[in-house]
Amino acid sequence: MSSFLPFALPHCTTRDTNVAGYSLPKGSIVFINLWACSRDPEYFEEPDKFNPYRFIDENTQNVVRSPCFLAFSAGDRKCPGESYAKSVIFLVLGTLLQKLKLRNGTEDPIEDKFGLTVRPKPYKIHVEAM
Repeated sequence: MSSFLPFALPHCTTRDTNVAGYSLPKGSIVFINLWACSRDPEYFEEPDKFNPYRFIDENTQNVVRSPCFLAFSAGDRKCPGESYAKSVIFLVLGTLLQKLKLRNGTEDPIEDKFGLTVRPKPYKIHVEAM
């Protein structure tokens, strides 16, 4: 749905360059808005709706990588804990989904709360043992 951090670590241009029609002189500090990338309707249909199937191909066999999916950032400065985080998330969610039935407490979408990190605003969830 989103990135843990709303912005990537700052980068610096090594030469004069142009990005999307904007001129950036050498030494410019650049921040990548990871939150906006993960909500771009050009790449994601209904970007504000939780839909994990957007990352699986039509045969539900392979994960589809979008150039705008940057939950762990990209390049040399991407999150060094990406593979560890993915394996832990897989184990925790797999265990929870096998043992529990989870659903949102209301039909209202879960909203983001911005700060140094992006986290959900308080919400209710219903949990039932299976």
